[in-house]
Amino acid sequence: SATFCIAMFTLVVASFVQNPITLFGPLYLQRVLQIDPFSVGLIMMDCDVFTSSGVEMQRLSQGR
Repeated sequence: SATFCIAMFTLVVASFVQNPITLFGPLYLQRVLQIDPFSVGLIMMDCDVFTSSGVEMQRLSQGR
């Protein structure tokens, strides 16, 4: 249904606005560093930067 699609699209856009590294991190790895997609997936699984929420990132940056 259209209502569900709008709700899901809004959710995706809001998460990218809150934590843009989840979108731009993999693009940077592939386009700038020219890493193959499989390796990008492994790096994303290993690095918490790509999967951490904004609250976790803020807590880590404050050293708590």
